Amino acid sequence: MSFNPRIKSLFLICLQALLFQVQAQILRFEQIDDKLGLSQNSVFSIEQDSCGFLWIGTEDGLNRFDGYSFDVLRYHENDPASIYPGRIQQLSSFSNQLGVLTESGISLVNTRTFKSVNYIIPIHINSPRFLKLTAFGAWLGADNGLFLLDYKSGSFKPILKDLPITGIVVHDRNYLLVSSADKLLYIKQQSGKIEKEVLNVDFLIRGLCVNDKNKIAILTDEQSVIIGSLKAGEFIASSTVQLGNAGNYTCMYATPNLVLIGFDDGLRSINFKTGDVQVLRHESGNKFSLSTNKILSIFEDRNNNIWIGTRTGGLNRYHPFRFKFNSLSGEEAGFGLNCFALSNWNNDGLVATDDGRVLLFDFGRRSLAQVANLPGIGIYSITPRPDLQGHALLSTQDGIFDLTVNKGKASRINLLGENRLISRQCNALLHESESRFWVGTREGLLLVDVQSREVLKTFDIANSGLSGNNVRTFYRLNSGSFLIATTRGLYRYSIQGDQIEPVLVSRNGRKIHVVSVLMVPDGSLLIGTISQGLLVQKKDGSVLSITDNQGLANNNVYGLLLASNRREVWMSTNSGLSRLDLRDYSIKNYDSYDGLQGNEFNEKVACLLSDNQLVFGGVNGFSWFTPEQLKDDTSNCPVVIKQIKVFNKQLDLADSLYLTYKENDISFDFVALDYNFVGNNRYYYKIEGLKEEWIDAGERRFASFSQLPPGEYRFLVKASNADGIFSRNIASIRFVIAQPWWQTWLFKGLVLFMTLLLIGFGFYWRFKVVLRNEQQKMKVSGMMGELELKALRAQMNPHFIFNSLNSIQDFVLNHQGMEAAKYLSKFAKLVRMILDNSESTFISISQKIEFLRLYIELESLRMDNGFEFHLALDKSVNLDDQIPTMVIQPFVENAIWHGLQYKTTHRVLKLSLSMEDENILTCIIEDNGIGREAAMKIRKEKSGGHQSKAMKITAERIEILKKLYGFGPNIEVIDLVDSDGAACGTRIIVKLPIHHG
Repeated sequence: MSFNPRIKSLFLICLQALLFQVQAQILRFEQIDDKLGLSQNSVFSIEQDSCGFLWIGTEDGLNRFDGYSFDVLRYHENDPASIYPGRIQQLSSFSNQLGVLTESGISLVNTRTFKSVNYIIPIHINSPRFLKLTAFGAWLGADNGLFLLDYKSGSFKPILKDLPITGIVVHDRNYLLVSSADKLLYIKQQSGKIEKEVLNVDFLIRGLCVNDKNKIAILTDEQSVIIGSLKAGEFIASSTVQLGNAGNYTCMYATPNLVLIGFDDGLRSINFKTGDVQVLRHESGNKFSLSTNKILSIFEDRNNNIWIGTRTGGLNRYHPFRFKFNSLSGEEAGFGLNCFALSNWNNDGLVATDDGRVLLFDFGRRSLAQVANLPGIGIYSITPRPDLQGHALLSTQDGIFDLTVNKGKASRINLLGENRLISRQCNALLHESESRFWVGTREGLLLVDVQSREVLKTFDIANSGLSGNNVRTFYRLNSGSFLIATTRGLYRYSIQGDQIEPVLVSRNGRKIHVVSVLMVPDGSLLIGTISQGLLVQKKDGSVLSITDNQGLANNNVYGLLLASNRREVWMSTNSGLSRLDLRDYSIKNYDSYDGLQGNEFNEKVACLLSDNQLVFGGVNGFSWFTPEQLKDDTSNCPVVIKQIKVFNKQLDLADSLYLTYKENDISFDFVALDYNFVGNNRYYYKIEGLKEEWIDAGERRFASFSQLPPGEYRFLVKASNADGIFSRNIASIRFVIAQPWWQTWLFKGLVLFMTLLLIGFGFYWRFKVVLRNEQQKMKVSGMMGELELKALRAQMNPHFIFNSLNSIQDFVLNHQGMEAAKYLSKFAKLVRMILDNSESTFISISQKIEFLRLYIELESLRMDNGFEFHLALDKSVNLDDQIPTMVIQPFVENAIWHGLQYKTTHRVLKLSLSMEDENILTCIIEDNGIGREAAMKIRKEKSGGHQSKAMKITAERIEILKKLYGFGPNIEVIDLVDSDGAACGTRIIVKLPIHHG
């Protein structure tokens, strides 16, 4: 329908007394004051440290703010590491240091430990007002110049003398831009040197600020702002903005897009590009205006929040993504604005409240005018009349009213006959044709002609397919049918058949209370219900249920509107708005934090404006927006670990911690420093070494772990903002819980060592006892062995002597006196050698050779020199080495007496000595006698049964040597035969161990 703008203007003029002009304000603020923990309500300076915490300087103390709570630092007389007392005039941060300029001096605060180093400002520095920390030190601006504080010496070096400083800002990172009354000073701080350049200007400077794009704004003495930049060492102005009359200047700050200037009568905002000026002041009744007009400080944090410090009004914050939606609340309107009905009226809004007001709202001008008032009558719907220009129908709790908008009159339509259904509550209206309208009531459905005031048709539970009479709203499908939403299901009315049939009445055995309906482009029906969420009936008849379990804000879905992109459906609920993406049915929710009138909306109060704006009404006003223009907060959501406690004892923050095994109950406090006041941040944490999965903590800002076993751990936490954007950083801290001393590897190793030591000592003690016993036994055995050897030697010596005496006897009997004398002489010498060696178990090889040579000569004399003797001594034989005594001689004796003695032909005895290795001497005794078998026969015939004991004694001696020393001779006897197989001698190989000790 068309609505003449002239009539509208005239109407508004006529209603001037009822006009509520809502002030448009680009920046909408939220207030923080001492009621929320701020130490004092006069905020002189604001700064942000390297971690992201905000520091707020007040008349009484320094505040660290994390968006939820304040930590307050004050002067303490007995603590030299506390900050200087007095008003905090300026703050500046660099690295982990915060410079605090107070009335008493400068304090450098460590932002992690809160410890301070203090410097007294000399009295010759007059009225210091500006402080800027850099890598060079602390720059101090005063009424009589610019000074640089050297941290080590504590001295203040003058940089610019006798000029009042009006501003100090960082320009292009390594440069400072300093303003005095009529000069700009450009200071380069690089490579340990300070270079300064003075730029003369033709105006007086009251204030100075620079944005991150190096755009410079200068407030002049003539209440104008000159915007420009530095080029080739000169200030080049690009534009000048006149402020007009303003109060006393206090501060200024530049954001990427705005120049913000504080006065004692409010805030001026200048757009860098357009030069547009907006005045922001405190407005009585507007909770989103400044808390007071006296501005003391301005700051923009890294998430583009703008902070305004005021005198006595505390802190004000503007969040660029805080108010995504335009809203008008009852506080702004000045009266209750519980919206019960809403309709598009020539792209303005006709709004009806629960107390009977009908209001006209101009969305462009944000102006609100009262059109009519039906005191005490609830209005449930507003429907423009196509048949009558400038009129709308109101369905109310007391029937139908005709509203003449331009005249501000509303009259009740009394239907002829006062049909029983129309005498009660009317919930909804739907235009059918000309002046005919369908009316939904608590008692059924009517078709009425509002012009003739006739009731044309009546449907209720008695004469139709309705299962319930309470009709809540309508939805037009086409010219021939529409949908009827009731408290007991959804129905379709077809004009052609003039009948009502059910579409969706119940689900899972429960009747469906339908309050809103929308058909989407793919032909599916979206059905908003009470307590059952959103139902999606697809073209094939299947039904999809979307509830809070799938992310819906609330299961009471009041209004449904399709966005102009036809891909999104917006739903009003009992807990804010929900946006449904029709492509994947994903949901994103919005609430009062995003600028909505409130979280609770009302049934059916939704309309679409012709410029594609959507409007939803609720219990505290209404909200409007263009979906395509909504922007989510994509800025960083930095998260930090704020505090660590072990058994509720706070620890100093560090990158890593080492805890004892008793300190195994640990908790972490963390916070997202994006300054989302209403707690819409969501936190996720995990502890590596215990669980590797991220735990969704919701809005909880702490995590506790008790009875942690000893080990190495790493706690990590991340956060997301209200729009689901995660922090770019993950805050973490490593900590180690030590093993109990009795579980440490050192202790276990010590226990193992002591155990092994005790076991070793036990074995050693046992070994000593056994060894002592064995030594005693061996001593006795040795003594017995020595006695046995002596006895054996005693047995051998008489045997040899007996044989020798027989030889002498033979010489005498055969009258060979000279041979007997020679033999006797050699025999005496041999006996002396036997006596000398009788006490020794071992004898040197040289002595053994001499003994054998003497013995063989005696035997040769006895046999009339009847055999040849050959001795072969290898060069490898060391004659000083020792071998057992009386081992070789018995075999030589046998070779002579039993092998050679009975041979009549040429007789030869060979003896060879060589080293098998360094510990074995090989001795070979070889004769060419008659052989062992023939000699044994002869010995038996001549001995008459007497048996020689020489070989037996030798064998026994060898066994005793093995027992005593663990080694003994090895003897091999080889019978020699000629080519015919006849015996031709004997070879005996004796391997004697060398005794080196």
